Amino acid sequence: MAMYGRRSQKADALKDIPPFSGLNNKERMELARHVDEVEVRSDTMLTVQGGPGDAFYLIVDGKADVIRNDTKITTLGAGDTVGEMALLDGEPRSATVVMISDGTVLTMPRNEFKSVLNSIPAIALKILVSMSLRLREANNRLSE
Repeated sequence: MAMYGRRSQKADALKDIPPFSGLNNKERMELARHVDEVEVRSDTMLTVQGGPGDAFYLIVDGKADVIRNDTKITTLGAGDTVGEMALLDGEPRSATVVMISDGTVLTMPRNEFKSVLNSIPAIALKILVSMSLRLREANNRLSE
């Protein structure tokens, strides 16, 4: 598993991960200042459907299943984000996300997330684009 203890290592890790790949080095360094690296084990729940939106997660490595109403929706992997919807709209979590392998996530608490969105508008735009793409994919799955 990757270890990104220093801010510069976290910033380097973010440059290849959508929605942060388009950020410049200064923006990535600022973002890295607000994230913590967490090693997670298989069966760790990142979010619980209906629970509070208290943190945002970026999967660096490992895989996680997204489960809504006891039905698996999709599997996420490196570069996928979790939890930004609840942080943006203040609503309860829309799904449970559980790790299905050991892995590494970068996490950011709600107050830090809002601070980053206010101080680095490019990140807000990238997250909105990422969310839009995920909504389109979900709509396409529903229409199949």
